[in-house]
Amino acid sequence: MKYCKTCLQPDTRPNIIFDKNSVCPLCKYAESIKNVNWQARYEILLDLVKPFRNSSGVGYDCIVGVSGGKDSTRQALWIRDRLKMNPLLVSLTHPPQSVNNIGVDNLSNLFNLGFDIVQSSLGPQTWRELMKAAFFKYKNWAVPSELALFSSVPRLAIQHNINLVFWGECPLQFGDLAPLGKEPWDANGMAKQHTLSAGHDWMLEAGFPENKLIHYIFPPKELFDKINLQIIYLGWFLGDWSLENNGMYSCARGLK
Repeated sequence: MKYCKTCLQPDTRPNIIFDKNSVCPLCKYAESIKNVNWQARYEILLDLVKPFRNSSGVGYDCIVGVSGGKDSTRQALWIRDRLKMNPLLVSLTHPPQSVNNIGVDNLSNLFNLGFDIVQSSLGPQTWRELMKAAFFKYKNWAVPSELALFSSVPRLAIQHNINLVFWGECPLQFGDLAPLGKEPWDANGMAKQHTLSAGHDWMLEAGFPENKLIHYIFPPKELFDKINLQIIYLGWFLGDWSLENNGMYSCARGLK
């Protein structure tokens, strides 16, 4: 096992590539953005979203996946208040026994801030059985949760015919380089991300019927093409994206 000589991240992270000096992509990215012109990136983003704005003034311009946590709260507010767009928020809710009061309060905070939210609640029995199957298959019970998290947002975008989705961190900020698109902001290759790339055949082989797995299956390219769906990594455009900054930004606006 090798470790990044700067931050000590191990090379066991899926799809991570160290350079010849044993530095990981996250550290290289952190160094590279010290001299970035963030106003220029903001203007790139304005040009990117222009074709997706709802010219009628009625309806939603985009979808943002939210949990109610620090990152998604900041994203929702930034897109609405800085980009002047009207986002529909989508939240994948965990089974009732996994939800706590703070989580409920933080999602309610987004309602109170004036957002519309669609909550996607998956059947708890199937979820539990999938977690058990994932543990025996991958030794990782969280795989179904991650599949549903990544897949439910673009599925609802396709269902509602909203062709722009914002995601948070770009691969350069978390290290899994497989889903990196032709442009660092392009998230349409998200299906190559480590968890998603496993597909759903293992669930079918474990005996789960496909009609119970709809929101665990990432939409295929033909569905993306059908509505010209574009997913954008918002984190690439925010020079102050970090745990601390996102937390302070969101706590100042009601996050607990």
